[in-house]
Amino acid sequence: MGLAERNRKERIRFVELWASYVKERSDREWSRQQNVIIDSCFPSAKMSLEEYLRMKDSQSGRYLKQRAYFKPHRRK
Repeated sequence: MGLAERNRKERIRFVELWASYVKERSDREWSRQQNVIIDSCFPSAKMSLEEYLRMKDSQSGRYLKQRAYFKPHRRK
């Protein structure tokens, strides 16, 4: 068996293992696990819009311009 065939079989085994894992977990558990992964990859996911814009644009001077654009509308 060549390298390509071994790689293909390994990928198929992994897909089957992952499919089994997903089927055995509830939607709530799966969603919680995905949130942990996503939040750890993107620290900005926990920031408010204003915090994010400040982080992103304060050094370039664009923060104040964008802040005016994203200002929440207030109901009278």
